[in-house]
Amino acid sequence: MANRVVMRICGEELTFTAEESTDYMQKVGAYVGEQMQDILSSSKVGRSNAAILAAVNIADELFKTREADEQLRAQIKGYLDETSQAKAEISELKREVLRLQKVQKKLEKLEKASEDRPKAKTTTRSRAKAKDPAPAPAPEAPADPPADAAD
Repeated sequence: MANRVVMRICGEELTFTAEESTDYMQKVGAYVGEQMQDILSSSKVGRSNAAILAAVNIADELFKTREADEQLRAQIKGYLDETSQAKAEISELKREVLRLQKVQKKLEKLEKASEDRPKAKTTTRSRAKAKDPAPAPAPEAPADPPADAAD
């Protein structure tokens, strides 16, 4: 529902119809009035030119605010992307930890199993074989007869 709002800007009473609340529109009108008053008090211009300068200044603020807003949105998007990447890395690291824990449990079971097995005893016979020297190589057969003998 549209609200009829009466406000005073630079001594002129103006009536607006707006969707926003009366309080909000009063704040907007007060801001425009302050901007115009600042221009009127600091320079020698009429109300029309003060209104134009105030509109230009307010539009400048708006554009700079939009630009800053876009930069903040891009920065937030970057943070969200980094956060998402970090979460993926954390998830991957958790899977790796679980895999390593399983490997560790298997190793512990193997170690326990090897400790529980009776140790193989070395017999006297196997020791004797280990002490026997290796058989001597057979003498080599003579090579081909010397070439002089064939002449």
